[in-house]
Amino acid sequence: MSGILTPSQLGAKAAYAPRTSSAALKVRKSNAIMFAGLVLFIVLGVTVALDPSSSGRALAAATILAAVLVAAYRTEIETWQLLTLSSMTGYVVLNYGFENFNLPVGPLRFLPLGELLMAVALLLAVRRYSGAELREALRHPSMICILSLLLLTMVHLASDVPQYGVYALRDATSSFEAVFLLLGMVWAARERNIELLSKWLLALCIVTLVYAYTFPWTDEIQGWSPAFGPFHPVPLLGNYQEVALYLVAGALFFLWVAPTLYKWPRWILVTLAVAQLAGLAILQSRTMLVGIGLVLVALFFLRETKRMSQFFSIIASGLGTLVLLVVLIAAVGWRVQGRLGPVDMTSLENQVRSIWPATAQSQQLGHESDRKAWYGEVWNKLQSSPTHMLFGVGYGLPLIDFMSETGQPIRQPHNSSMNVFGRLGLLGLSIWVLFVAGLLKRLWQGVREAVQRRAVSCPLRLWFLAFAMLGLLVSMVQPYFEFSHSAIPFYFLMGVALGINPRETPRRTVVPLRPLRVSVHATERDVLRRLPW
Repeated sequence: MSGILTPSQLGAKAAYAPRTSSAALKVRKSNAIMFAGLVLFIVLGVTVALDPSSSGRALAAATILAAVLVAAYRTEIETWQLLTLSSMTGYVVLNYGFENFNLPVGPLRFLPLGELLMAVALLLAVRRYSGAELREALRHPSMICILSLLLLTMVHLASDVPQYGVYALRDATSSFEAVFLLLGMVWAARERNIELLSKWLLALCIVTLVYAYTFPWTDEIQGWSPAFGPFHPVPLLGNYQEVALYLVAGALFFLWVAPTLYKWPRWILVTLAVAQLAGLAILQSRTMLVGIGLVLVALFFLRETKRMSQFFSIIASGLGTLVLLVVLIAAVGWRVQGRLGPVDMTSLENQVRSIWPATAQSQQLGHESDRKAWYGEVWNKLQSSPTHMLFGVGYGLPLIDFMSETGQPIRQPHNSSMNVFGRLGLLGLSIWVLFVAGLLKRLWQGVREAVQRRAVSCPLRLWFLAFAMLGLLVSMVQPYFEFSHSAIPFYFLMGVALGINPRETPRRTVVPLRPLRVSVHATERDVLRRLPW
């Protein structure tokens, strides 16, 4: 018996078909849940033992953990995948608070829980895919750049750690965390992993949206939240760093990727996308206003006119909804506090005007004079000797001398590329530029090829490209890659993006126009090989 299936039907129903038997998947899933649950409950027990006053918080965490494990049990998920998605959720939603969530261990005084879980996930994933997939990932040009930067960092740390101790390790985390690019590449080794990640991203966008709208109650949330941190206490809840980026990325996800996952009514997806963009009024991120324009420019050059007009309509709807809400809030006399000031028409106007560098709003909101001073300090340190110019000043000492409004020292300029330049010199900056250029080139080419082949992965590839552009844009005005909560999700997602963007010739991957006849006796590998992926 045989049946006739079109390529689109195969792409919708079989693109992520598992390659293992259902019995093996059930055993692996059960083992993954048991192992992860045991480890995480042990962590909670150790926390209560070290701090008996945290029993109530541990009980709440155990309840949430149990719900997560039950949900994971119903999903075909392996141990390393559960650890990865759990850590990524903490980094994205709780961001700076989760980054400082640590366990006191010996003289180090801290063990970052998120990085520990990601490291264990990486080891398990490497063990799981120790064959051709791993070798191919390690030979990828982007991975070679990351390993080169890591090698250069290790050379510096050999002399910096004995001199500066834990501060040198803290400053060098940006190089170590880039290794999670490999975890993303390994994740993309199986088609079913892409479906799992896409569904998780959908849930993550919804959770982040709800969390973003709690910003006006930041002080109250931080007041009752537990605080952690090796250098100074940081509340676990009530931090909103880089949430604005995920609001814009979430709006794009609901427009492009979500319709390929579930058959939700269009009005629900549009409402969620509009709510994401309207949330920018509370977080008041002028960088994301520029990011929206950057995404539109990319869509124009990709000739994605349909998606560009769709995004335009969502922007207009979001702006109209925002203005209506501001008018209603003013009419009833409420005062909603945003990140930089009250949410009103004046603040919206100042945000738009601050985009232009020459305006007074830009000087005030963007701290332009401070940025110029920071770049000058870094440049003076590099000019102090030819060795510093070529290889950087290393790790341990702050690159700039500046105190934040809360009294915390700022150790690096708000520009990740400038930080690489200061720490690793011209050599490190050259490798970093090659990595960024190669990443954008491969993502761009992947989108173009997917559009030409009408591949089922086209919306997700396009979303990855937009996310990369938004993240790199933020890194130009913030220490984006110097903080784990932003660097680790970026590297992991970019690894997945590179993993589903192999070098392919259009001739080999063009889908024939005639219907695709598939026998039920054909192997799954044969079927998947003929898909327009």
